[in-house]
Amino acid sequence: MGIQQESSLETLKQNLFQYVRYQLGDQIIDIELDAEHYEAAYRNTVGTYRQRAQNAYEESYTFMELVTNVNIYELPQEVYSVRQIFRRTFGDSTGPFASNFDPFSQGAYMNYTFNPVTKKLQLIRDPKGTGESVLLWTYNFKPEFNMLSDPLISQWMRNYMVGNSKLIIGEAREKFGTIAGP
Repeated sequence: MGIQQESSLETLKQNLFQYVRYQLGDQIIDIELDAEHYEAAYRNTVGTYRQRAQNAYEESYTFMELVTNVNIYELPQEVYSVRQIFRRTFGDSTGPFASNFDPFSQGAYMNYTFNPVTKKLQLIRDPKGTGESVLLWTYNFKPEFNMLSDPLISQWMRNYMVGNSKLIIGEAREKFGTIAGP
């Protein structure tokens, strides 16, 4: 499914680029934008949408297995923030049937810090047992395929990308507006 979705993402992007070309008047007038300009306008559009829209993120849950004496984990790049970490065990497991009493390890929640730039999740405690599985409640960047497939988001992206493209053309023409022509 990943390969099919990648080709579909490319198809959706090409359809978006074609929409922008037609909105700019392509085939009626000569549009000076290259493929790199469309890609830059697209990146700007996606970045602005992710920055401004709450709908650019999706909630998800995933399991993570803890490793003995490791308290820093690197999460995938699509993770934007970690809302909570839930535990399923009681205490620190040191053997198949043993349990130590650590007052900071009790309860259903774990204390942590998450750096959204480096994607580093640091647990405030040092897990003594191995194999404990915890549940991460995260917010992830919505995949571009989903954003371009969603009719409410895609129309905003179309309009914003047309505006970005007009800005690129306008800034390029402004540079040459003061040069004496023939």
